[in-house]
Parts: sequence; structure tokens; C-alpha cells
Amino acid sequence: MTTSSEDVLLQMSEVKYKKGDGTLYVMNERLAWMAEHRDTVAVSHRFHDIKLQKISPEGKPKVQLQVVLHDGNSSTFHFVNRSGTAAQIADRDKVKELLQQLLPNFKKKVNKELEEKNRILMEHPNLLQLYRDLVITKVLSSEEFWATHAKQYTQNQATQKQDIGVSGAFLADIKPQTDGCNGLRYNLTADIIQCIFKTYPAVKRKYQEHVPAKLTESDFWTKFFQSHYFHR
Repeated sequence: MTTSSEDVLLQMSEVKYKKGDGTLYVMNERLAWMAEHRDTVAVSHRFHDIKLQKISPEGKPKVQLQVVLHDGNSSTFHFVNRSGTAAQIADRDKVKELLQQLLPNFKKKVNKELEEKNRILMEHPNLLQLYRDLVITKVLSSEEFWATHAKQYTQNQATQKQDIGVSGAFLADIKPQTDGCNGLRYNLTADIIQCIFKTYPAVKRKYQEHVPAKLTESDFWTKFFQSHYFHR
């Protein structure tokens, strides 16, 4: 049932799913249900796919918990502890309370991923148009789109993040000097320039695009020290 990287945090027997008897598992990254006398999981929902959970109103004959997914699908689990309604509610509430603790952590991850994907789409108009043509029209799901057509963009972003590895704090150590004409002069060494390129890949790309074709090296670095990168 588990792997070395996946722990069972809560195991609840006597839980029905679509009239089948089985056991509900809350793990560190997903919710799963396995039918009795089976050794494979029949239902599995990763926490980052779960939008919210609902419970049956008090007084209803069935004690249930439903998880609603971001894609609009849902799964409903019916708690049938033979000890009676009070035990069924207690079982359901244990699952509900544990999910209340776990789900917010994964929601933050989802929000960060969505922000990153939106940024990629805004930076690549052709990709955005493809997204509209395929996902908005429901030819592909969002997950399929990012796994296939947009895979290279997300991989490039991950590579850039791995390459950075340098804090922008070193910029604070670059002290300006007056140039005698009411201006400021910054002394840049080759090492400092490489640190800037490694910390800000976008600056390196701009440098390659503009120097020397459109700007002199001096003009480029003047613009850099006037930019938001330096004044963060």
C-alpha cells in the first residue's frame, strides 16, 4: 500500500465507496480508498488536486464525506462503522480534521504553480494562443497541455532556477563613486558581472540581445544600475 516516500497518516476501515466496502487511507500527499480483499487502490486523489471537502449535514441518515476536485469531479465516501451513528461521525470527523490540516499546505503549492504558469503564458504569446485554442475549447485538459505542449517551457524555467544559486545580496557591496561631474560610477569586475548574470538570467539574455548591437556595454550597465534589479 505504501512506498518509502509515502506514509499512511490515518487508516479508516468500514468506509463505502459507490456501495463497495473498503478502507480509506489518508497519506502524506493523497487520499486513497481500497476495496476489501483487493491489493490495489481503486480511488486516489492527490491533495493538490482537491479543491475542498464537504460533509453530510447533521441529522442525515448517511454519514458522508465528499472531496471536490479542481476539475469539477468529486468522490463521496460513506462511513458505516457497525458500532452506530456516533462512531461513524467520529470516524468521518477524524478524516475531515486531518484533511483540514493537510490541504492548505498543498493549496499554497498549487497557487505558486498557477502563478508560474500564468507568467509563462504572458511571456510567450504563441504559447498563450495555443493554450486558448486547445484548453479553452476543451480539446485538451490543462494538465495534458502542460505535460505535452508546454513541457519545454516549464523545464527551461526549472533549469534557470537551478542555475541561479547566488543571492542578489552581493549587489549591496557594489559601492558607487562620484565621477567628479555630479554623477556616480560603479566599478564592475568580470567576477561581479558573472554573478549578476548567474543571479538574473533575464539580465544576461538582455545583455546578449543588446550589446553591442543596440547599446554600448557602458550604456547597458548604466541602465542596469537604474533598474529594479539593483534597487530591490
